This record gives sequence, structure tokens and C-alpha cells, in this order.
Amino acid sequence: MAGVAITITANSVVRHAFYETFKYLHIALVIFIIITVWYHLTMSNLSQISLLIGVIVIWSLERITRVVKLLFRNGGGSKAFIEALPGNACRVTVHMKRPWTFKPGQHAYVYMPSVALWMSHPFSVAWSEEAEDLDNEKLAMNRQDILAMQKTSMSFVIRERTGFTKKLFKKAEASPDGKFTTTMFVEGPYGGKHMMHSYGTVMLFAGGVGITHQVPHGKISI
Repeated sequence: MAGVAITITANSVVRHAFYETFKYLHIALVIFIIITVWYHLTMSNLSQISLLIGVIVIWSLERITRVVKLLFRNGGGSKAFIEALPGNACRVTVHMKRPWTFKPGQHAYVYMPSVALWMSHPFSVAWSEEAEDLDNEKLAMNRQDILAMQKTSMSFVIRERTGFTKKLFKKAEASPDGKFTTTMFVEGPYGGKHMMHSYGTVMLFAGGVGITHQVPHGKISI
């Protein structure tokens, strides 16, 4: 039954409509399946339990790797600037602690503890900028110093829906001048494999904040 529930809730329609519920329900169901399979094997076939241990190890390593990447890119947290926009949306600009190599079409998972402590959501990167840290008075003497002076800012446009996005917009809307700063963690990048450099002309279609996926691929003429 748990496997059937995972199959049904993994449908894209359900994921987009109830993302937060889907995510934690999916994890809980996977853990439940692993526990029940473990007890089943201990009672009937101990010779195959090593396969299940392998699954647990792989799953655990994947989770640990994500946490390590998150801390590596953000340290104790990256500074984010949030601004309420017309149309019930927010522009989120985060200044990463480490330089970020960005490719068009990539997305990242956003963690914002001050808005939702345990929630992370995937968003397309609308654009990214590279700049030197002008506040750093240290003279660059080697490649490591140069990299330390580089700063990457990434921008997301997030439309109000439910849950996390609704809380984010309401907080920005209620802040002075519709703006506030907070600590944020960004995990990624992911995706970005569908490059379009080999095409002479490309026509892209998007609706609403879906434009954030299209913008990095190049200039859009209207």
C-alpha cells in the first residue's frame, strides 16, 4: 500500500499542488517501506538483508552529501534580500558565500529558516551575477585569494502560492517598503543540461513566473 501511495503522490499534478505534503509524506513512506522490508527479511530470508543494507547506505550517503554541499556553499548562512513585487510575487536575491558556476536552466533548493524552518523548495534561477567583494581590503596574492574575493549573487522570482511561498510574500508585504533581509541557504545547482548554443534561433514560451527558466538562455525580444 505504501508503494502504491508513493506512485500516486509522485504524479506531477499532486507534487505541484501539494509540494510540502508530498515531500514529507514521500520520505515517511520510504522509511516505512524500509522498516517493513527489514522485519520481513529478518523473519524469512536473512541472506538478502545485505541488499537492503546497501539501499540504506546509499540513501544515507545521498542525504549526507546534500547537507555537506549546503554547508560548503553557504557556511553559516548566505545573506538574502527579499522584495515584494506586483502580482503577488517576490524577488529574492542571495549573495553566496562561495562563487557559483551558473548555467542557464538550472534550479536550486531554497531554505529560509526565518520563514519556514524545515522546508526547502526548488526554484529556477532567474539570473546570476559575478562581482568582486569590494569590502575586502586584502590584496590578492594568489589564486585562492582571488577566488575568496569573488562573490556570486543569484536571483529568484517566487510567486505566492500556498505554504512557504505564501508566508514569504506576506512577510515581505508587511515589511517596511516591502523589503527585508534574512539568512538563507541555497542547495545546488541542479539541471541545466539542455543548452541551446547549437541553435541559430530559438523561440521559448512561458507563463507567469515560468519566465525565470527562460531568461538565462539569452535575450528575449518582444
